[in-house]
Amino acid sequence: MTSALRITAAGLLACSFLALSACNTIQGIGRDVTRTGEVLEDLTTDASDHIEPEPEVQAAP
Repeated sequence: MTSALRITAAGLLACSFLALSACNTIQGIGRDVTRTGEVLEDLTTDASDHIEPEPEVQAAP
């Protein structure tokens, strides 16, 4: 294995441990995912409130 590949693998492993230790349990992961979904929903709702509807186009007689 090349040294760059070893460093990358070690970094990914360290990030995985940090991510898992931040959640502690599967239940914690579920709460994190739920909260992320709620935040994204709030953001998209807020963004859609600022979008003006397109004017209606009337058909030519």
